Amino acid sequence: MLSAFFSMSISSTALGATPELPRSSPAVTAEQFLEAKSILARVNEIKSMDKSSLSLNEKKQLRKEMRTAKKQLKQISGGVYIPIGALILIGIVILLLL
Repeated sequence: MLSAFFSMSISSTALGATPELPRSSPAVTAEQFLEAKSILARVNEIKSMDKSSLSLNEKKQLRKEMRTAKKQLKQISGGVYIPIGALILIGIVILLLL
């Protein structure tokens, strides 16, 4: 029973660390989907930039822009992601309590 619980919870978590477009659900409108797509395009553009020639202030602005983009994507997706490390820790605690 415990292994079934863990297999279901691991399969329902986000395993990647890269930002993803929100899954199609009734809560995500077409406008939000297009907004998320444009945010991801900007994030990929920033990641591919050559930042060695930028000044300190420009780098700082890019970091702020990346943080706000990450916050916006989280707000659009509305999902809660449980890291794998936390799941393992919860599993160990449950095993110790049993």
